[in-house]
Amino acid sequence: MVEAIMTIHKLARSGHHRSAMEEAFFALQYAPTFLPLHTYMGELLLQEDRIPEAIDKFTVVAHTYRARGEAARAIQVFQRIIRAAPMDLGARSLLIDLLIARGQMKNAIQEYLELAEVYYNLADLNRARKTYNEALRLAQQSRQNWSLLIDIL
Repeated sequence: MVEAIMTIHKLARSGHHRSAMEEAFFALQYAPTFLPLHTYMGELLLQEDRIPEAIDKFTVVAHTYRARGEAARAIQVFQRIIRAAPMDLGARSLLIDLLIARGQMKNAIQEYLELAEVYYNLADLNRARKTYNEALRLAQQSRQNWSLLIDIL
């Protein structure tokens, strides 16, 4: 598998994205549950500007990590989705849920603020206000520092 990934990486670096993807599909025959390979395939899709397909691939990988109980890895993949598609509300909501479940309240509050900003940019002021209220409620419950509460207000 390491050899296959090295070959895929070499092909991708030289600009042969389709060949790299074919090599990845070939490697999947031997290790269909190897999630780092699926993640790399998502990266290849992003390099080809096939963003919806990449987001779909990353979403499946994140849900699989979550189902396996590997929340830290699921969080990383959801963060990758958000970097690729900042307006993906579903991924951001799932990320917030995972962060809260892991007790990472400050990060969850930051994501709430980002989500509220997305709603504001979409001119959905009602949802933006509700999201800010959720961030405030979480900050108060988790006893975050005053500067964060002031930022939310």
